[in-house]
Amino acid sequence: MQPLRELSLAIPVETAYWQGSKNKPMKLEWTSVLSDRLFLDVQAAYWYNAFPLFPTATKSSSVEGVPVGRIDLATSQQSGANNAYQDQVRHKPQFSGSLSYFKDNWAGNHSFKFGVEWQKDRKQFGSFQPGDVYYRDRGGVTEAVDIWNTPNTSINDAVGTHFYAQDSWTINRRVTLNLGARGDKYDLGWPDQEFTPNQRGFFDPVSVSATDVVSLKSISPRIGLAWDLNGKGKTVLKAFVGRFYYNQKPALLRWALTKPLDRVVYSQLAPRKADFDLVRDLMIETGVLKKKIEFSEKRKKMYGTVLGWGHI
Repeated sequence: MQPLRELSLAIPVETAYWQGSKNKPMKLEWTSVLSDRLFLDVQAAYWYNAFPLFPTATKSSSVEGVPVGRIDLATSQQSGANNAYQDQVRHKPQFSGSLSYFKDNWAGNHSFKFGVEWQKDRKQFGSFQPGDVYYRDRGGVTEAVDIWNTPNTSINDAVGTHFYAQDSWTINRRVTLNLGARGDKYDLGWPDQEFTPNQRGFFDPVSVSATDVVSLKSISPRIGLAWDLNGKGKTVLKAFVGRFYYNQKPALLRWALTKPLDRVVYSQLAPRKADFDLVRDLMIETGVLKKKIEFSEKRKKMYGTVLGWGHI
């Protein structure tokens, strides 16, 4: 709980955020010894997270009675509403199960384990702004006005499905092999959703159909060896080789860069070479950008109006 987040000399009480975050993890687990060789473990879990940034006057997503926000660009003094209220909620149900089985006298002893995991991460991000505008003044004179397409709520889903199998194979008292493989599948997308901004003179209603953006699949094999060189347990040679997946496929970046939604607003990159090089190289890798452009050239040609971070 931060009832006056960002409170300072330049940000008064009425402009500070009311942040009442909540985290509610919960889990049910059932284990069973099915036999002297077979063991079962099943878990069902759920995680709820709320990360609101509300007006201090209402402590909710209501903007009733909250004055329009302003900032003086010369002094950074703010008044009225802040400029980025949100009601962010995440729901994450999860399930996992594993079955362990021990088998001896099969070219050695084996300890098998087979498992499945599933989780769904749904992020619901609500955005709202008192008056749906925000004024940027200088010396008491309005220099710029932000016009918001609020209220709106976006929903994004990430679903992971995973399977694995492994075996700790004791060939003899000196040699053990650890064998395994894992299959992972990630589905990224969103359900049907729509919203109608208050500022209808600037924004049309938005309707987005359910979309499966990308499905990422991988198989990860692994093998390990432990060899007791002299049989006394004092000198053991260990070796391992495996394949691991972490980074998203370039296809996901290509989709994000080439199919922006109407509700996505792009802002110019901060003039940091590291940021520019990162995005430029990713765009070249995915075929969105054909020519390599140096940071110095970008600054001269204001290429930052094309390269940008996005937020909903």
